[in-house]
Amino acid sequence: MKISAKMKRALDFMGEPYEVKEIDWELCLYLDLKNGYDIEVSGINHARKGKVCNYVAVWDVTNGKNYTARTVEYVRDIKTLPELKTALDQLCEKYVSKIVI
Repeated sequence: MKISAKMKRALDFMGEPYEVKEIDWELCLYLDLKNGYDIEVSGINHARKGKVCNYVAVWDVTNGKNYTARTVEYVRDIKTLPELKTALDQLCEKYVSKIVI
């Protein structure tokens, strides 16, 4: 899959350590927190009108990154890249501090 201009713009705005990863047959912004949680930004290439993305999902991947992963939090209604960055920063702060047992 080819990265669209919208995805490139979002990736450039978020900066490292975010990457583009194909998840469920779509390109998403992705961040592995390396502690049993991953963050996925879905729908940048086909966001609903007035939104920068469809949703942000935090995944608990302690039992694997396949069908055993479970969603622990969603953030929706993000309208701009600065709002997306703020939401991602807040999620990172919240989930980086969690210890996975």
